[in-house]
Amino acid sequence: ELTALDVSGFDTANVTSMHTMFSYCIGLTALDLSHFDTSKVTSMLYMFSACSGLTALDVSGFDTASVTSMACMFGGCSGLAALDVSRFDTAKVTDMGRMFAGCSNLKTICASDKFKTASVPENDLYNSQNMFYNCTSLVGGNGTRFDSRHTDKRYARIDGGTSAPGYFTYKAAPAAYAITAAAPGTNGQLSVTLTNPDAATLAVAYFDANLKFASADIQSISANAGTVTSSVSANATTFCVMLLDNEWRPLCESYRAVVR
Repeated sequence: ELTALDVSGFDTANVTSMHTMFSYCIGLTALDLSHFDTSKVTSMLYMFSACSGLTALDVSGFDTASVTSMACMFGGCSGLAALDVSRFDTAKVTDMGRMFAGCSNLKTICASDKFKTASVPENDLYNSQNMFYNCTSLVGGNGTRFDSRHTDKRYARIDGGTSAPGYFTYKAAPAAYAITAAAPGTNGQLSVTLTNPDAATLAVAYFDANLKFASADIQSISANAGTVTSSVSANATTFCVMLLDNEWRPLCESYRAVVR
């Protein structure tokens, strides 16, 4: 029985399906998924199904904007007491059937307003019904308790109390940071396109063919900087672009080769 699994070195940048990836790994008690790039994933169907040994699961870094399938994603994760899906963008998801079913110890599901169910068909046993089946410990942020008569997508929303009951506890989605660095042109200028709420500094480090530091370009930026240019060091073959907050803590980074 598998009791430990190190996936910290997995490069998932081009993965499109994580269907049943950890399904029935009942002996696992922990998983480090902090390095997973899920930006191209379209299916998370049964991804953690029956992982009953997990007592915690951090999926707060998952990019789900391209995902269409989440049926039974956490189904049978009976050891979980809390789950944070506040970053989940589910606008394209069409199947959520039994997504949390059997999570009998799950008390809190944190979600943001990005968790949408509009694309999930109504009154469909596979796609919508039994989404919260047997989630007997579940309590929404305003006190709505699990009711076996309400287990479909209609309760997959932020708990609004008696007037708009739901099983989710509101948590604002984390700010999205992104860097797109184009290969330098013939003029030796690197063009960096930013999505940078709260970022204050752009730092670009250049390295030579031996990966030795060559030079750095540090710029103060505004929240709506858009596109910023940087002069490439003459002998640079690789660069690292980082966004930093106002206390110089890194927000995100991107490595790429210099193409001349």
